[in-house]
Amino acid sequence: MDRIRDGYLSAAGSTADAALDWRLTLGRESDMGFDDRPDRRDLRSLNLRLDWQQSLTDSWFVGLGGTVGAREDGRFGDPNDPPRDRDVRWAWQHLRWTRATGEDELTAQVFHQRRRSRERYTAVYDKVGGVPITAIVDTDASYSSERLDAELQWTRAPRPGLRWALGASARLDRVRARRYFGRRDWLENHVQRLFGTFELEAAPRLTVHGGAMLERDGISGWKLAPRLALNVRLAPWATLRFAASRAHRTPLLVEERAEARETAVTALGDVTVPLILASGGLTAERILSREAGLVVHRRHLTGNLRVFREDLSDVIYSPKRPVTVGTPLGPVSVKAYDFVNAQSATVQGAELEAAWRRGPLLAHLAYAYTVIDGRGPEADELERSAPRHVGSLLAGWRLPRGWTVSGVYYYIGKFQALGFADEIGAVRRLDLRLARRLRRGAARGEVALVAQNLLDTYPETRQRPGKGPNFFDTRVFLEVRVER
Repeated sequence: MDRIRDGYLSAAGSTADAALDWRLTLGRESDMGFDDRPDRRDLRSLNLRLDWQQSLTDSWFVGLGGTVGAREDGRFGDPNDPPRDRDVRWAWQHLRWTRATGEDELTAQVFHQRRRSRERYTAVYDKVGGVPITAIVDTDASYSSERLDAELQWTRAPRPGLRWALGASARLDRVRARRYFGRRDWLENHVQRLFGTFELEAAPRLTVHGGAMLERDGISGWKLAPRLALNVRLAPWATLRFAASRAHRTPLLVEERAEARETAVTALGDVTVPLILASGGLTAERILSREAGLVVHRRHLTGNLRVFREDLSDVIYSPKRPVTVGTPLGPVSVKAYDFVNAQSATVQGAELEAAWRRGPLLAHLAYAYTVIDGRGPEADELERSAPRHVGSLLAGWRLPRGWTVSGVYYYIGKFQALGFADEIGAVRRLDLRLARRLRRGAARGEVALVAQNLLDTYPETRQRPGKGPNFFDTRVFLEVRVER
């Protein structure tokens, strides 16, 4: 039986002179997950935010927090991947200073985040490399990761109609995971960036946005990512938008340097089997985007229509390579994953969003049409990885005495998620919500009854070939929010 118990408690205040604002938030997220999959989670969090106006020009922001808990993983009835708990914890700190003096603004900030996951389990296999022999593997899938990011940005508006920003940043990403890298020490990737943007009122009805970022990292080297956009005001209520940009995705450390092996204990001796052997030498994935759109604001109606084309190249693909390993019964051939730049794709489509408000009534429509043309190995999987049609329709009505009623209908076309063998059919879903706002003295809040998926049960995801889907059934729950 599904059960979700999420709760949050927040306290906030200010000093007598209103120079310092603070907010402390405690939270718990508890979810039993799907009935047929071990995906329970129980997480507790603590977050603190401080905003200090030091002077007329200088202000500070301090944020810090952390989360601890457990997530369940694995599959029922699978000795190769048994159910187990994964203990997780992460912490973050953020410090930002801003100096604003009229037309100039200078910002410096530092962000740090650290994650840790502890996961150990024992798996049992009935064959190794096709050889029928019982093997026991004690797996330690624990890992730690850390990110440290520092940034400096200068923003200036030298005259009406012109605004620009210049900045630089440096980032350290590092990870430690013996199972995936075959070593106990930290692996690091250093990233440096220079960036600039501008906004220019080139004519009474034309606004130009532009910018570029020059980036260097320890895996794929130097990259330049420019962007240019034009806004043409056809009327006070209608604007045409045109934009083009080029961006990159830096390969992950695991894609560039993974050397994952496991040792299987058998009655005839130990066997070391490779799981991932990254050949290295990857380049960054590239994406070239172009789009055109129309934005409309007319009294009770707002709308946004966008057509786009995205060309992806050097997409990282993970083929299986044959590897020969020695066993007590002689050499056998197994397959290990590798990572190579081998795929490309063109993504084209259109998106429509419209909202209508009048008095107590609200309606919102969203629709997206996407077509993918994949190239390279397993290109057909790329083409099926996103639904062709996605849409939603929301309607809301604000009633007297603080009552509101709303409903939303979703449609998601069929698709096949990357890495999963089974196609998920089209999904139709209806959610309803009845709520009432409450106020008594200085306290205010809201009580809401929510019903999700009042139509047919549908498969949320597929676990693995032959393992069946995770079904999303009807859910009904109560939300309570109190502020004082």
